[in-house]
Amino acid sequence: MNKLLVITAIILVFQVAKLTKPSVSVYNQTDDVVYLFSGVSQDGVEPEIEEVTAMMRPVRINIGETAHIRLAYSDLYKPNRVISLGWYRGKRDEWSYRNSGYNTFNITTKPGVCSVTIIIKKDEATIRPDRTIFCYKYLNSASE
Repeated sequence: MNKLLVITAIILVFQVAKLTKPSVSVYNQTDDVVYLFSGVSQDGVEPEIEEVTAMMRPVRINIGETAHIRLAYSDLYKPNRVISLGWYRGKRDEWSYRNSGYNTFNITTKPGVCSVTIIIKKDEATIRPDRTIFCYKYLNSASE
């Protein structure tokens, strides 16, 4: 009985901890495939080679699908962290500024939002804050 109680408590702690981390969801509401590049790095500092390598692997978001970017626990404890997102729609070799966009979010203790959804449409992208009860750190848009 005690073992079951301990295991249940551990699972509960991990689930609650997962809900308190900031996150970004990207929803493809276009009529084309969206390629999403994302990464977390230190603000104002050149990213490490590993960070750049991770950013250069796009996530393919098919029509009507959503991609979720979640922070690592280590990103919550490092100072001056930012989430950088860039995307384009269409074929991988047909990039142009007309079908692309970007956004950067500071990860901070200052009041902001815990979770956002970026809705990519044909001609624009809309940022919608998601409802959350509690968050350890917040996201503030640095792209505005």
